Amino acid sequence: MSNKLHIFCRQCILFGLFFWSGTTTNANTQIVPDNTLGVEASRVTPSVLINGGSADRIEGGAIRDVNLFHSFREFNVGDGQRVYFANPSGIQNILTRVTGTNSSNIFGTLGVDGGANLFLINPNGILFGQNSSLDVRGSFVGTTGNAVEFADGNLFSANPSSSNNLLTISVPVGLQMGLQPGKIENLSVNGLFAGSGLSLVAGEISFDGGYLIAVASPLELAAVGVNPTNLKVGINPANPALLTLPEGISGDINLVNSARIFGIGDSNIKLVTGNINLDNRAVIYGTDDSNINLFAGNINLDNRSVISGIDSAGINVNGTDVNLNNSTILGAGSVGISVNGTRVNLNNSSILGADSVGINVNGTNFNLNNSTISGINGAEVNINGANFNLNNSRLFSNNQGTGKGGDINIQVSENVNIRDSQILSSTFTDGSNGDINIQAGGNVNIRNSRILANTFASGTGGDINITGANIDIAGDGVNYASTAIANSANDQGKAGNLTLTARDTINITDDAAVYITTSGSGDSGDLTLQANNRINLTNNAAIASNTTGSGKGGDLKITTGSLRLENTPTRGIFVYSSNTGASGGITIKVDDTTEVIDSPILTVALSVNISDRAGNISIETGKLKLENGGRIDGSTFGSADGGDITITAKESIQISGKSPTVSSLSSIFSRTGLDGTGNAGSITVNTPRLSLSQGGTIGTFSLRSSGNSGNITIRSQDVEVDGFVVFDPNNLASSPDGSYATTSISTEIFVGQSDNVTGGNINIETERLRLSNGGTLESSIIAGRGKAGNIFVKATDSIDISGVGLRNRDGIPLSSGLFAEVQTNGIGVGGNIEVVTNRLGMSDNGQISAASFAQGNTGNILISANQINMQGEYTLISNQISSNAVGNSGVIRIDTQSLNLQAGGFITSATLGQGNAGNLIINADIISMQGELTFITSSVGTTGKGNGGDLQITANQLNLLNGAYITSSSLGNGQAGSILLKGKNQVRLEGERSRITVESRSQSPAGNIQISTPSLQLFDNSLISAESLSQDGGNITIDNANFVLLRQGSQISATAGEGGNGGNINIQAKAIAAIPRENSDIRANAVRGRGGNVNITTKALFGIVPATQPTNRSDITASSELGIGGEVTVTKPDLDPTQGLVELAEGLADQSHKIGGFCPRNAQEAEKIGEFTVTGRGGIAQGVFDPLIGSHQPDLATYIGDVGEEGMGENLSNKPEDLAIPQPIVEAQGWVKTPDGKVILVAKLPQTDPTNNSGISGCVMSKE
Repeated sequence: MSNKLHIFCRQCILFGLFFWSGTTTNANTQIVPDNTLGVEASRVTPSVLINGGSADRIEGGAIRDVNLFHSFREFNVGDGQRVYFANPSGIQNILTRVTGTNSSNIFGTLGVDGGANLFLINPNGILFGQNSSLDVRGSFVGTTGNAVEFADGNLFSANPSSSNNLLTISVPVGLQMGLQPGKIENLSVNGLFAGSGLSLVAGEISFDGGYLIAVASPLELAAVGVNPTNLKVGINPANPALLTLPEGISGDINLVNSARIFGIGDSNIKLVTGNINLDNRAVIYGTDDSNINLFAGNINLDNRSVISGIDSAGINVNGTDVNLNNSTILGAGSVGISVNGTRVNLNNSSILGADSVGINVNGTNFNLNNSTISGINGAEVNINGANFNLNNSRLFSNNQGTGKGGDINIQVSENVNIRDSQILSSTFTDGSNGDINIQAGGNVNIRNSRILANTFASGTGGDINITGANIDIAGDGVNYASTAIANSANDQGKAGNLTLTARDTINITDDAAVYITTSGSGDSGDLTLQANNRINLTNNAAIASNTTGSGKGGDLKITTGSLRLENTPTRGIFVYSSNTGASGGITIKVDDTTEVIDSPILTVALSVNISDRAGNISIETGKLKLENGGRIDGSTFGSADGGDITITAKESIQISGKSPTVSSLSSIFSRTGLDGTGNAGSITVNTPRLSLSQGGTIGTFSLRSSGNSGNITIRSQDVEVDGFVVFDPNNLASSPDGSYATTSISTEIFVGQSDNVTGGNINIETERLRLSNGGTLESSIIAGRGKAGNIFVKATDSIDISGVGLRNRDGIPLSSGLFAEVQTNGIGVGGNIEVVTNRLGMSDNGQISAASFAQGNTGNILISANQINMQGEYTLISNQISSNAVGNSGVIRIDTQSLNLQAGGFITSATLGQGNAGNLIINADIISMQGELTFITSSVGTTGKGNGGDLQITANQLNLLNGAYITSSSLGNGQAGSILLKGKNQVRLEGERSRITVESRSQSPAGNIQISTPSLQLFDNSLISAESLSQDGGNITIDNANFVLLRQGSQISATAGEGGNGGNINIQAKAIAAIPRENSDIRANAVRGRGGNVNITTKALFGIVPATQPTNRSDITASSELGIGGEVTVTKPDLDPTQGLVELAEGLADQSHKIGGFCPRNAQEAEKIGEFTVTGRGGIAQGVFDPLIGSHQPDLATYIGDVGEEGMGENLSNKPEDLAIPQPIVEAQGWVKTPDGKVILVAKLPQTDPTNNSGISGCVMSKE
């Protein structure tokens, strides 16, 4: 203790001495010795000069060893009186007892004229008046006990008897309390002080404005209550002011009305009792390493009362109940509150510590209401108990030094409840921050409160760790972050980590936020949430990691059984950077289901100055559901690359719906935009089943950026993309394009800032892919410049594309399909589409399309499938340059075993703008096309300025039926492409308007047709045509044919329109056949120009003849209506050119003698049944029963006996497609009439009995 402070205290103690007046007090009336000591009785000597003033000195007494005993019947010190005990040499302890029945009133000064300890024993009570003081250099013990016990067992009792033997007294070791110990009251405003220590022991101790002072010495108060059962209080022989008290005492110590207890200079203040009450500004104060210790059952501080320890003083409060009401415990050293029992309550109160604050609550409730607990400069706050309740209160641990800040530790066996409160740990200098640790055996409930760990300088921030069975965090439902658990770095320092661990569930709701952040150059810590059962984030709550400075944002890690985000449309789980610092990543591991409903999971890099990439998003889960606007987003709007998104779901992923609150779709997307230069991150999805519906989207985008959009990789057994979503049904009619969205997997460039901007690729590996009701895979340049990404789909089982969404403003239905497009405002190159699958099924407007609607080339379409089925109007595979567009369309290549187009399905390569159409290449085993609007085409549209692409089709068998067609046409300013068709086995056209054509309806010439096939068959007005409206007709080449058959008005035509020459037709076939009367033609005619040339090389020509002009019979012409006709040349290698031509006779010969005129109707009769007229020579036998002569004939059926109607179809075989292959000649042996009236030639007749009703060879039979 400093000398100045010691002098000050001494002056306070002796202040009243200067106003003393000895003439007004009669010492003998105040102090009355008894006769219990006999000749050694006490004596009072008045008016003795002691310590500079007049005093009454007490002399006499019984001396035993180092002890001096005094005994009085009355002992009082009047107001202004000074009474001192004489201190003979060698005396260490002066023991004074009062044996009368009155209490002792000390209104003046009581002292010792020497250094001995002073004991005052009065069982009736002791009162220290307002002006009272002590002048004791040793220790002072004031007690209302019955006796002082010595080491040898003897007692110095206030109830003397013969057994109180003083002859063998040694040293005092204790106080013996009676059944009704009196009260000690202190009203002294001067302060009671003893140089070596002061202790008061009574049934009750009361300070009403009174002071006690200890200077570098102990100060102890003990109130034992009534009926203490002969309780003994131990005394330290070395210093009697040091007491040893048994447990369970039940008295009261009351300090009221500004009562003060001061401990100065390494003093120890100790209060022990049943109840300690400080009221109305009462103060217990310790300084200079002084310690304050309170032990009681109940400790109450009320009405601005204070317990204060300054300059490394320590405070320890140990009680059953501790209650602070509008009061303060302040410690500059260590502050410890140890509570055993029921509760600790702070109401409008505070506990402050500048070194360490330790609050230990065992088996009780700890309640703070509008109160504060704070630790400064390394002060620790430790709370242990059963329940901890913080209401409208604050827990602080602030570090303003260079060392480590103190921790805030809350550990309870049951629940932690924090409401409208704050728990803060901060550092403002280079020192590190303390941790905040909350651990509950039960639940942790946090409502409208904040738990924050901050660093505001270069120091390191502390960690926040919260553990409980359930952790419930709720805001006020109005203001964002009204409840916040956060760890932040605000300058150069690094923020600490934040960890929430729940054995069951974590709930975060109602605008609450759990986040880590850095706003300076220091890095942020990591944020970890772990819950064994479930984590719920609802109602605009947030889990976040942010950087708004140059420091790196922390990672966000979530591990749980199930995760649910709902109704947090603008918050959710997010990591972002808005300055030069890189953002952290998001890692989520969920055992069961992850549900994201109208909420985001996102990483965002906002600044243009970020050099590092944005954080990645990694999700591992059993199931993932994104519903009603639930989305996963990785974006960059600066120079940093966006983070990658990787999602693995062991069972399924479902993405569906739109947000009811904001304009967002359920989606997984990555984007770069807003003048940024960074590339968007990639998206990787792994799951057995992926389902997108009602506007669900997976996409990567480059939005007004020079950065590339990312790739999309999907690996799933089943992928389904279905439907659309309507944003506003009320606006659907007036603004359809902006009122709904399709379901899609897409990569897009929107307002690309550079030719080098590249759209991401879409790579899907699956067993089954289904696109329906408007569902799409898209790669597009919507606006701006760039190169669109490619689409690659590998489906080992099947791909099904069908259905449409709503119609757009032009009334065009939005189809399901795969689309790679350069849209209206785009400039660049469209992406490729590549499909590999076992089966490709397309129907009802299902489409695969590469298109340019602006300035740019389209990509290629490559399809490899064992089986392709296309059915329904606008079901198409298309590569197109649209009107007003500039660019060339890419190639379409299809490799398949079976290509089946029906009822409007078509494949097209077209240019309607300025540019060439791409080639269309098909390799197949079987191609089957059926229906009037079913076609394969390459075209130059009416607005086109470019050449059409070539069609290259290779198949074992090609069938065009019922109006299906293959065409290459030009309706605009450009030449139509050519058709190269290889039919390894057969090419068959059948049905009205079934055709293979190249045509020009403009000033451009038509393309050419080349068909190479063993068997070419045209039936029922089908057509092979290379025609031009005003230019030369195209050329037609048919080669490597065994057989060419034209039936029922079919044509092969290379006709020119007005002003053009007819095209050339070159046919190489072993045989060419037609029926003369069916008017099937081969023609290369013109109107005004020269007719084309027809060159035919064949071994046999049947039923069709060259003619100078077209007739109504089957003929071969190369005429011109107004110009010079072309030439028809028929070449038969190694044969007479006229062989095979039939000359008709001048008249009909009577051949009746060569015809059997009668056939038996049955076994008993025969009759004449008809006539048979023969014209020409070919195919007629010499006689009726002679064999046929010829090399070719139709296949004959085999008669296998009588059959019923049900079996007829199975027993007869007639295959026109086999006509192309010459067979051995089999003569007909008879005719058979079937039950439905058909007549069939048979090669072998059954063995018949003449009496049987069966038919006879050569006759038409009938069974009645």
